[in-house]
Amino acid sequence: MLRTIGSKDLDLLIENFDLFSYLENRGIEYHDKGKNVSRGWIEITCPFDCPDPSWHCGINLETKIFNCWVCGTKGNLIKLIKKLEQCSYRKAIRILQDFQLPSFASPTYEKKEIKESYSLPKEINDSLQKVQINYLKKRGFNPEKLIEKYHLKPGGIIGKYRFRIIAPVIMNNEVKGFTALSPVKTLQPKYISSKNIKKLIYNIDNAKDKAIIVEGITDVWKIGDGCIAIFGKQLTSAQLYDIIRKKFKKIFIMLDGDAIKEAYKLASQLSPFISEVEVIELPFSADPASLSEEEIKEIKRLIN
Repeated sequence: MLRTIGSKDLDLLIENFDLFSYLENRGIEYHDKGKNVSRGWIEITCPFDCPDPSWHCGINLETKIFNCWVCGTKGNLIKLIKKLEQCSYRKAIRILQDFQLPSFASPTYEKKEIKESYSLPKEINDSLQKVQINYLKKRGFNPEKLIEKYHLKPGGIIGKYRFRIIAPVIMNNEVKGFTALSPVKTLQPKYISSKNIKKLIYNIDNAKDKAIIVEGITDVWKIGDGCIAIFGKQLTSAQLYDIIRKKFKKIFIMLDGDAIKEAYKLASQLSPFISEVEVIELPFSADPASLSEEEIKEIKRLIN
C-alpha cells in the first residue's frame, strides 16, 4: 500500500529520479545532443495532443520540468509519466520510487566548520548577484547547492573581482586560497586566483579511495565528490605530494580533450606512487563540464 507522500518527499523523489534509466527501460528514444538540444535538457517526442509530436518535448535535467516547444504543454514529472504510462497519480509515484538514482548521485556530506586561514578578497558580498546566478543556471548547475557545498562567494560590483564567483580552495577544512571565475565574456581573464593556486588541489577533502583529476572548478562542480582539480594541465611538486599523502588506491585522469598528451604525462608522474592510474580520453573539443548527464553518471560509477 502506498503511503502518503508529502511535498518534501515528492521533491526528493523527483530530484533523484533516474530519468535516463527510466527512458531506456521503457524504450523511449531521446536526444541529449544536437543543434536543437539546449544545455541541461534532453528532447523526446511529445506524448500529448501535439500537431508535430517529433523531438520537441524538452525535459530539464536539473528541475525535471518538461515543456513542449510546439504545443506548449508543460508540467512536472508526474504529469509526464501519467501521460506516457496512461496511469494514475499513485502509479506514477510508484514509478518514481522504482527509478531512483544510487546514493552517490546525490552525495551527502558532513558539514564541518571551515577555518579561514587564508584571507579571501575584501570585495566579496553577502549573496550571489543575478548575473552570477544566471551563469550557473545556464551551465546546468543548481546555484543553491553549489553555494552550500563549495562555500562560493560573490565578488562586488566594482573593483578587481566585480561580478566574479569566488571559489575558496579548502584543504584539511581550511581555506588555503581561492580562484575567482568570470561569468561574462567581457571580464577577462576568465580566472583570477591567489598566488599559491598551483600548490593547491580543489575538492580533495571530498575524495576518498579513488579520484578523478580534472583541470578546473566547473569540472568538479559537474562531477562532484571524488573529483579533484589541479588548476591546469600540469602537476606541481606540492600537488603531487598532497595526492601521494592522500593514499588513493586508484586515480583517473580526465583533462580536456585537447590535452591528451598532458594527461598521459600526468599518468607517468603518478604511476610510481599510485597502484592504478588510468587516462579517460575525451573528444578533442570536449571538457568534463560539457558532458551529458548520462556520461557523468557513467563517470561517477568509476569512483564509487
